[in-house]
Amino acid sequence: VRYDFTNTCSQVLQASVTGLPPGVTYIVQEVNSSLAYVQLRGIPTSVGNFNYTIIVDNSLIATASAPACAATASTTISGSIEVVASNCAVSGSITSGNANQTIAEGQSITDIIGSFSSSCSYTLTANTSGLPSGLTSTLSNNQLLIGGTPNTGPGTYTYQVAIYDVPPSGQVSSLITVGGTISIVASSTNATSCTQASISRLIGPPNQSITLGSAIGVVVWELSTDCPPDGNGVPLNSSASGLPPGVNYSFSGQNQQILLGGTPSSVGTYSYNIVFYNGQQLSGSSVTASVTGIIAINPSTTSSSTNATQTWSINVTAQNSANYQLSGNDRNGTVTGNDPTVTIALGDTLNFAVDAPGHPFYLKTQSGTGTANQVSGATNQGTENGTVTWTPTATGTYYYICSLHGGMVGTIIVQ
Repeated sequence: VRYDFTNTCSQVLQASVTGLPPGVTYIVQEVNSSLAYVQLRGIPTSVGNFNYTIIVDNSLIATASAPACAATASTTISGSIEVVASNCAVSGSITSGNANQTIAEGQSITDIIGSFSSSCSYTLTANTSGLPSGLTSTLSNNQLLIGGTPNTGPGTYTYQVAIYDVPPSGQVSSLITVGGTISIVASSTNATSCTQASISRLIGPPNQSITLGSAIGVVVWELSTDCPPDGNGVPLNSSASGLPPGVNYSFSGQNQQILLGGTPSSVGTYSYNIVFYNGQQLSGSSVTASVTGIIAINPSTTSSSTNATQTWSINVTAQNSANYQLSGNDRNGTVTGNDPTVTIALGDTLNFAVDAPGHPFYLKTQSGTGTANQVSGATNQGTENGTVTWTPTATGTYYYICSLHGGMVGTIIVQ
């Protein structure tokens, strides 16, 4: 962009320009004693709307060849440059609540919560279709919430939520869709059969190794079934076996979520099994689902901290919002795959080399999205492209997690 300026005095014009986007510069060039121009040029490196101002004046000190004018003069020119991103992307997923639910008439669904973001930090908007009457969908601060109590009769409703970003230009840059099915059944006395049940993990590793006296990392599963709820709103019964003393599981039938947590009180290796089954004596129905895992509790006296401390470097990437992918080594050998457990000794140093745009990486004392419960002493927390370094000062179970996506979580065991 070039601006020409004329000058009735013979002094060389001077100019200043403010408000340009990063990466854009300017030059001032004298053509002759009465004409000069200001040129803006370059490649912007930041997205945004930039309002710039050019001030040109002839207030330079006079020289022998260019005597001073009787009076100085100046002029101001303004403009704007809007820089939009060329590769925006909306990402995110459902982080809590089953996207597919079966409920009885008159019951509320379990809140369905999702977390989303735009790689260009644009405002997100959501359009929802297909929900049964009585359910609402809202998007606030990039958090999606679907909840309520259907006020319609039995039926199956397939819904979809389109989440998209809106740049300053007003044109949609990118979108992502999520959805599921809400099935409303009549009272359990009218339903006579069911055919399936399945379990998916939401948070935490089912297999863990910890030191006696430390709490296990909380594990949450979600249950999906077409079995109708009983009079208490619970579609399936459950039982658990093989858990270490001090570790308990809870099953919220209405929410259809399973939670495992607690502090083991005995050393040993425990293989556990949690089973869910149809206990309503429905005709022609025999439905079961189960989860298994291993929890190893090590004596507190067998601490690896007596060994020479070491530094461990682990690469962290993300192909989507479901898992972190790790690659490196720890005290147990190779660390690789989706959200694997990392085991180190007290006094060891961890270097997580993060390359996961859109997925802020945090080390925490409790699992969960957001930025709360950060460990003490870690540097560069929340980076998406950098190294998080931490030397723990106490044994126990800790977590690495994305602050935006609850499924991207793994356990760090300090022995």
